[in-house]
Amino acid sequence: MTDTGRDLVKNAADGEQVQHAARKEKDRARRDVDDVRAVLSSRQGRRFVWRVLKAAGLYRSITVEGSMIYALSGRRDFGLEVLDWVTGASRELYVQMESEGRADQARDRQENVAARTPPAEK
Repeated sequence: MTDTGRDLVKNAADGEQVQHAARKEKDRARRDVDDVRAVLSSRQGRRFVWRVLKAAGLYRSITVEGSMIYALSGRRDFGLEVLDWVTGASRELYVQMESEGRADQARDRQENVAARTPPAEK
């Protein structure tokens, strides 16, 4: 999940540079995990990440004809990366997010059916 931007080590033979880079990378990875946990710690954050994963097409097939498969595959790859961040930070929060997301979907489907159902005659 980290993007170092510039190389942290200019001289791989310099043990001090290598150790410093390893510490920086470890700190960065810990911060990234803390960031994901902070987002997933709220209901709103879990709802947002669930929408991102759904929009990425993670839970549906990308099998289509033509070149559209490349675009869908790219979206799905990004969704898999987000999923890796989430499960790497907290599998428990992922399970909670998925459970809440699926419950919300079921509730939304019920509400949509109820809205389209004509009222009973008296």
